[in-house]
Amino acid sequence: MPGTEQNPHVGGTDGPFGLKEQLAAAIHQLKATQQLLSESMDLGQQSLDLAQLQKEQLEDALKEVAHWKSNHACEVSRAKLLKQRPDMPLERIAAYDQVGALHGRLDTIRDAMAQAEQKETIMVGAGVWQRMRNAADLNSEHEGQL
Repeated sequence: MPGTEQNPHVGGTDGPFGLKEQLAAAIHQLKATQQLLSESMDLGQQSLDLAQLQKEQLEDALKEVAHWKSNHACEVSRAKLLKQRPDMPLERIAAYDQVGALHGRLDTIRDAMAQAEQKETIMVGAGVWQRMRNAADLNSEHEGQL
């Protein structure tokens, strides 16, 4: 069949040199694709590692929340039990309120003492200043008489 013969020059190949250039370009493109694929796999692995870390942190946070919820419930039940016990010699809520009031009175007394000490220091300082001034006046009078 004369019309079915294939020409090796058809398709833009110019002999063995054109084929080498196409092969080099294909190899270069293949290497670039492999590099992109490798980088994508690295990014994918980093994403998986980050997701795993976030999952572990979330699980730890949920465990801590459960721990503190349980701890709070335990403390509430203890406080309720202590409030309701009739055999306790001291009514705990009133005692707590009394201690708070006493601490408030103690703070008031401390403040008053500090103010009194400050006034006393000012008064003593003023007295010392007055004595020094009187002494200076006496000295100047005494020098004036000489």
